Amino acid sequence: MKGVFNHLNNWLHRKESEKFTTDGDGNTAVRIQGEISLAIEVDSGLTQNIAAPLANTEYSFTIPLGTKRFEWKSRKFGEIQWSFQIGESGTTFSTLSPGNLKTEDNLKLVVPIVVYFRSNKANDTIELSSWS
Repeated sequence: MKGVFNHLNNWLHRKESEKFTTDGDGNTAVRIQGEISLAIEVDSGLTQNIAAPLANTEYSFTIPLGTKRFEWKSRKFGEIQWSFQIGESGTTFSTLSPGNLKTEDNLKLVVPIVVYFRSNKANDTIELSSWS
């Protein structure tokens, strides 16, 4: 907590010109550092477990139509290479590092999205949660 209070104290002691900005139309904005998360309304949730028995083998899961938010991770802390293109999880991919969670929200999916992935761990499981 000490770090939070130090950060707040530093911000409070800045000059007013460093805390606020004004655009050409006279609109004022407050400068903040951090992340703002907006609540979204959801009606239902879905949890899926996707088996990945062989290491470095491509598997897939589908993010359902109408999904507003989803998150997924490796149950066995595998390094996950993933892509939206079939056959690309081993060549053109994004990496989800062990222990991390991939999250997307504020979505307006009009079609289901397929995610192709591979884990470097045998007998891994992808834990997928989605809300619509």
